[in-house]
Amino acid sequence: QLAALQIAVDPGTSAIETLELQFPEHPGVADVRRRLLSSLAAGIASVANLFSPELVVLGGTLDEAPQSFLDSLARETRRQVFPLLRDSLRIERSVFGPRVGIVGAAAIAFEEFFYGARAAG
Repeated sequence: QLAALQIAVDPGTSAIETLELQFPEHPGVADVRRRLLSSLAAGIASVANLFSPELVVLGGTLDEAPQSFLDSLARETRRQVFPLLRDSLRIERSVFGPRVGIVGAAAIAFEEFFYGARAAG
């Protein structure tokens, strides 16, 4: 149903925000948002349940998502994690922006170049 829609995406606007702004009453948009939230929350909750992190940092494409989407994602994730983790789990937007993957790769390269402990053996 959504595939037939023509969508103009403005630079600096997330796909989620674009859909919500251009088609606020379209039933398919609400369904896509709900399914996306549910799937992302299930994935984050699974990782949180396995590793019990204090903080989950969202970056990349999620860094550009509207705050309302991230708030909904945090609520849904907390609903799915073990009760013991609900109050302590923090879910925040990355401070590195959408290029967090590049920053992480650079950090690994920097560590390997200067400290290279893994290569010796």
